Amino acid sequence: MKILVTGAAGFIGSALTEELLNRAHDVIGLDCFLENSYDPQVKRTRAARLKLNHGIEIIEIDLRKDVLDNVVKHVDVVVNLAAMPGLTKSWSEFQVYVDCNLLAVDRLIRNKNYSASRFIQASTSSVYGKYAIGDEASPCKPFSPYGVSKLAAENLINAYGLNFDLKYTILRYFSVYGPGQRPDMGYSKFCDALLRNEEITIYGDGTAKRTNTYISDCIDATVKSIEGTPNNKTFNICGSQQISVLEAIEVISQELEIKPRIVFEAKRPGDQVETLGNSSLASKELDFVEKVKIYDGIRMQARSHKETFRLNKSL
Repeated sequence: MKILVTGAAGFIGSALTEELLNRAHDVIGLDCFLENSYDPQVKRTRAARLKLNHGIEIIEIDLRKDVLDNVVKHVDVVVNLAAMPGLTKSWSEFQVYVDCNLLAVDRLIRNKNYSASRFIQASTSSVYGKYAIGDEASPCKPFSPYGVSKLAAENLINAYGLNFDLKYTILRYFSVYGPGQRPDMGYSKFCDALLRNEEITIYGDGTAKRTNTYISDCIDATVKSIEGTPNNKTFNICGSQQISVLEAIEVISQELEIKPRIVFEAKRPGDQVETLGNSSLASKELDFVEKVKIYDGIRMQARSHKETFRLNKSL
């Protein structure tokens, strides 16, 4: 199967690309190494690792402006993982979110050479809003411009499905974590602060709760949506256990054997208070199974982060 993966040098994208290559799929990986999010060198390092281990060259293309005619041609599946992530910047840099998370989707789908039999869209629990609780029928009330941009992309894809018979699957990921997590995400920042003997900043009182998704579980669900039958449905992809911010820091500090120094600051606009996703539909129709529980997953991420930190320090 010939599969186009956008955002192929990202945290999820690089893991998915590697898994698809291991399964002997023909993969075209795209990434613009966006500078508006986190350090693009992190993505370039992932791309270099994919080239070294699998011989695949991640093509540098910006979905917002570059010509896409050749990359979408004769492709069986498009997996759109490219996006501008994060809540905080979406208040001040909304145009980047609109361009990356909505207009780029439109440019992919309506390209004259688009021939894929299915379109897989990576979405987010942020479309539900302040409280992401329940199944896919829960009301979507985005609490941040980021959530607004991702929900708009979902609605656009649905419109293409209704009007032009686009075959698609939408996957709403819940805070994906694990080794290699984006450096701007919570668990990665907590690990880094502890290893650098720096203070950890918590916005709010630390009681906000999450149901996260371990990276390998996320990839497994995505692969199943690629290899399965497109059904124009939306699926929650999440773990089953909740953990608060303070509890997560405690698990990380115990694993690293470093006592945290925590500083509390006011809540940030757009931050979710609680996520408790129900993934029963994905279990039923995608055979999604949560294999890594939250406490084990956080410990594995902390151990991996410690090893990477040690190696980088020795260079």
